[in-house]
Amino acid sequence: MRAAGFRVSGRAARHPVRGVRQAVQSGRGLRSRRAVRSGIHPEARLDHPWAGNVVDLCPVGSLLSKDFLHKARAWELDKTASVCTGCSQGCNITLDTRDEVVVRVRPRPNLDINRYFICDHGRMHYRWMNRGDRIEAPLVRKDGALHATDWDEAFARVLAILRGASGKAVALVSPGASSEALAAAKRLLSGFTWTGAFQVVMGEEAPLAGVPNLALRAERAPNAKGAEQLGYTRDYAQALAAAKSAAVVLVLDEPDCPVETDGALIYAGTVLGEDAACRRADVVLPIANVAEEEGTFTNRDGRDQRYYQAKPAPGMAQPAAWVLGQLAQAMGLAEVQ
Repeated sequence: MRAAGFRVSGRAARHPVRGVRQAVQSGRGLRSRRAVRSGIHPEARLDHPWAGNVVDLCPVGSLLSKDFLHKARAWELDKTASVCTGCSQGCNITLDTRDEVVVRVRPRPNLDINRYFICDHGRMHYRWMNRGDRIEAPLVRKDGALHATDWDEAFARVLAILRGASGKAVALVSPGASSEALAAAKRLLSGFTWTGAFQVVMGEEAPLAGVPNLALRAERAPNAKGAEQLGYTRDYAQALAAAKSAAVVLVLDEPDCPVETDGALIYAGTVLGEDAACRRADVVLPIANVAEEEGTFTNRDGRDQRYYQAKPAPGMAQPAAWVLGQLAQAMGLAEVQ
């Protein structure tokens, strides 16, 4: 992002983001009573991992990011409180939507977690929420192929699988799933000897200088802590191995999961690639993503935080917590404590 040529107020220029030192100012003095011109050194780029926060500094909206430029006017946006899914920090954010599409992510103040800031990774980590290749209807396997159906038939098929199986079950889950969904998955398999695991994508850590305990965390997972608190482990390889001989395997929103099993496979997810292993599932259940549901994440410090629905889910997709909870209730299973 380039800052050269932006025209900002004196207030914005006097309050730079700590740790972002590439920005320079010019035009102070008698000739700058009305405005201050802000830019960057001709040989520098504003490419700090937290540089996007300069957009939030100006109180009159003179600074814009190229990502949001010409997308919408501020008064055309619906605003929803949410939690960033970019890492385990749990930064509070606002999702701005227009015509049921997420068009911008902004920091939401929380003095205990992210103060007034979010990193550029979190700011730009939203386009997947608008994917067009979503699963929009339940799918059941008939004559060796998946066919679209309604929720009643899909639920009946899952219940038949669960009631007809015994022994070992495995849940391979996403650490980006809500705590409610993870609890419902555990409840659904509580009649089996079950194993649950997740894997975390790792990246480079990027702290914001001058702000204690605030960083883009190396763990790119918003709810790994919540999953661990519910009894899921990080031993994903062992869970994959156990899945091969399990009677039932449930994959929760892990579209690239390389699962292999001789038992029944149930996939609850948002997307399903043409070559995905989960395309061999007996039942596919379409679920909402984080922008389309209400739920809870637990950040790396153990703080539970709610996020809220910003737009409707496509087609017949429903929140995973509702889908799995309905199945567990039909099985007569007690809620997870």
